[in-house]
Amino acid sequence: MPHSAPECLVKFDKSMANRKSTIYVVLFIAEIEMLFYSGILYGLNVLIPSLKREKYFFDLCSPMLHSANASCVQQNQLFGYNLITGITAFSISSLPLGIFFDKFGYKYTKIFCSLLCFFGCLLFALSSVIKSEMLFPAMLVLGVSAQSLAVCNLPLGGLVPDHETLIVALYVGSFDTSVIVFIFINLSYLSGFSLLASFLIMAFTGLALMELDAFLLMGAVDQIKVKSLKSVTSKNKIGMEDIASGTDEVQASGAVIKEPDTLASLNAYRDSIYPGLKQILSSRYFLIQLMFYIIVFFRFSFFLAQLSIQLDTGFVSNHNMVLYLLSVSSYFFMTSIGIAPISGIIVDALKARIKPMTDPVQLYKTTLSTFGIPLIICCVTNELMAIFIVVAENWAIYIAYMSLTVARAFLFTLTASFILTAFPVKYFGMLFGITVTTGGVISFIQYALLINDLTSLNIVNYVLIAISAFTFVHPILLLIKL
Repeated sequence: MPHSAPECLVKFDKSMANRKSTIYVVLFIAEIEMLFYSGILYGLNVLIPSLKREKYFFDLCSPMLHSANASCVQQNQLFGYNLITGITAFSISSLPLGIFFDKFGYKYTKIFCSLLCFFGCLLFALSSVIKSEMLFPAMLVLGVSAQSLAVCNLPLGGLVPDHETLIVALYVGSFDTSVIVFIFINLSYLSGFSLLASFLIMAFTGLALMELDAFLLMGAVDQIKVKSLKSVTSKNKIGMEDIASGTDEVQASGAVIKEPDTLASLNAYRDSIYPGLKQILSSRYFLIQLMFYIIVFFRFSFFLAQLSIQLDTGFVSNHNMVLYLLSVSSYFFMTSIGIAPISGIIVDALKARIKPMTDPVQLYKTTLSTFGIPLIICCVTNELMAIFIVVAENWAIYIAYMSLTVARAFLFTLTASFILTAFPVKYFGMLFGITVTTGGVISFIQYALLINDLTSLNIVNYVLIAISAFTFVHPILLLIKL
């Protein structure tokens, strides 16, 4: 016997309530993962004093160097190379992980991520008791693990379309703030807790959390994703029909003209001009965004990789100050969790002010223009970071740290959000992967740029200041809607 209308409505309401509850739980678990297990490798600098006490790479230092905590150029270089290895692995793995995610979905990507996180932390733990060179594969695996978490969790913002950019921004902020883990590990070490024990705890708790997430929640998210894509496709067809037929005609009955749904119209137009990956890769919007990402990413990753050398050469007569500045760097990066959402709030607020338009081209350009202001903020802070790092003064280094935090938080938030807004969502994994992987390939140049003398190092910094000026092209073109 068929259900009555009220019974059907009750079932529908319960289904929607269950779906919302699942989404909220998924978003919360993803936030925990991003906060404690994602970008931890970027906090390596804060661990350097402790790693020096454990005599990592100390055999490369001069026999005359009696203190394991003293300055050693070769040792600092290897820490820099380790960080570059992790950052490069993070970047280069983005494309294959994006393809894997697009093909297999959330569940299997999260399982893969849990295994990477486990083995990365395990290798880091073993490096403290077996051989310090194991730090290289540890950083490499943690880099791939961080990217797999980003690829899997950032698109979850699409589960709440009205706040998509804000959720992506929150996750990016948590990614940057995850350096807090290395701060805790460093403080624990200073209190007598071994690096081995800390990283073993990280390995097993991360594995347990992500495996539970994968098997209990990610399957449901994959189903929601399929249903949402079908819904979007249906709405896109309606939106195109509204644009094509109903927007400039008054019905004979004198009815008020129906304004097309803004989101549906935008999605419909976007799908029509980008029917395939080839059209996206050749579009000026993608190419300029790619250029912007490469320059800012290279600048901040070089900043992190050469930080220990820059400080050692800049504060050559005050080694205690160098150790202090290295240790406090991650405290600045922790503020990303509050900074990254600012970019999302700006974009979402500007999008909310867009009025319905009958011209899909104008609607598309107006929507993309909402990224202009936060992109300019990213450009300015990127330049400030490059300028103040060459000034060997405490206050200048603090400004450089804060500028780096803003530029980095805005970069990843705006890159992910721009791709989700400008291009069909079904290509997100591949496009995000291509963007980040390209940045990673170019970052290989850093291996040749870790120079030991301050003059040559600053020349490289001055060149990067000049190159960074080109990043302003992207937001300006968006704001003038070209």
